[in-house]
Amino acid sequence: MTNSKVAILILNYNGFKQLGKFFLYCIESALNVKYNVDVYVIDNGSKDESLDLLKKFDVYVINHKNNYGFVGGYNLALKKITKRYDYLILMNNDYIIT
Repeated sequence: MTNSKVAILILNYNGFKQLGKFFLYCIESALNVKYNVDVYVIDNGSKDESLDLLKKFDVYVINHKNNYGFVGGYNLALKKITKRYDYLILMNNDYIIT
């Protein structure tokens, strides 16, 4: 898997408002994975400061203008990036990789 192209996708909707700093820990934990991965945050039309906070991180942001829910948000993002990667990891924004 070390030579494979891997992306971690994290779906977000008002994550900072709902989870506080735990949302930021989630992003940091994905960026600290020991393998070479690209991290995407898929934002489902958040109205909190989540998008502003993401500017501090080296992540790709897919910004949906509306909230498409869990399945809709991921499906729209997957259509854009699936062909670029060998593996895709879908992760909730309340999860920390240890």
